[in-house]
Amino acid sequence: MNHPESNLNRLYQMLYEDYSKLRITNTTDRPLAIAGLESRLAAAFQTVGRYGIFDRFLHRSLLWQRPDGSVLRRISYEEKRKVPSWSWMAYEGHVSYMAVPTGQVEWTKAVYCSSSTIREYSHSGLGRIRGIHNDGYFIEVNAVVRDFSSDEANRAGQRLVFDEDEDRQTLGLKCVVLGRQCPWRGAPGEDREYYALIVRPVEDGVSCRTYERVGIGSLKERHISFSGSAFNVQLI
Repeated sequence: MNHPESNLNRLYQMLYEDYSKLRITNTTDRPLAIAGLESRLAAAFQTVGRYGIFDRFLHRSLLWQRPDGSVLRRISYEEKRKVPSWSWMAYEGHVSYMAVPTGQVEWTKAVYCSSSTIREYSHSGLGRIRGIHNDGYFIEVNAVVRDFSSDEANRAGQRLVFDEDEDRQTLGLKCVVLGRQCPWRGAPGEDREYYALIVRPVEDGVSCRTYERVGIGSLKERHISFSGSAFNVQLI
C-alpha cells in the first residue's frame, strides 16, 4: 500500500542524510547552508520547519541518529546563534533516521511546539538557546519526560543510540515517548515497542525543567515508568 506521508518523510530524510555527509568549511554555517532547501520543503509540505525539524512530521523528524560506526561532534556555536540539542545541526557528522514501520505506530502528544508561536513563524533568522528566534517570534519545543531503566533496556538488548559516544551515562537520564507500536501488530498482552528521545537535565536538581537531548531509543513498555513520574520540560 502506498503511504503519501511516508513518501514525504523519506524525501526529506534522504536529502538531510546526504546533506549531513557534506563538509562545510565553517561548521557553524551548517544551518545557513540548508536554509534555502528547508524553506522550499516547508512550503511544499505546507508546514513550518527549522534546523531539520518539521512540525508536520515532528515525531519522525526528531528520530535522527548517529549511524553505527560514525562519530558526531558538538559544534561550538556562539551563544546568540546556538542550535538546539534536538536538531542534528547541533553536530558535525553524518546522521540517519530510525527505521519506524509505516502505519504501525501510534504517535503521542508528549512532544510539541508552541502552537501560538507556530502560526506566526517565519523561516528567516537564526537560533537561540531556548528555541528558535525568527523576526521577533519565539518557538519552544516542549516535552513530557518519564523515568526509564536504561540498564534494564541494555540488558534486554534494546537499542539506545547516544548522539555522542561519551554520553553513555545513566545519571539523570529520562525519556520522551514519541510513539508506540500499534496494539494490533502483536499478540494480546505483548510488551510493545516504544520510540523515544533520551534526555537529561541541563542543570542539577530535581526541580530542573530544562532538558537537552542526548540520544534516541527503542524501548519496551516494561522499561518505562508510566505511574507518576511524568512532568513537563522545555527541550533546548
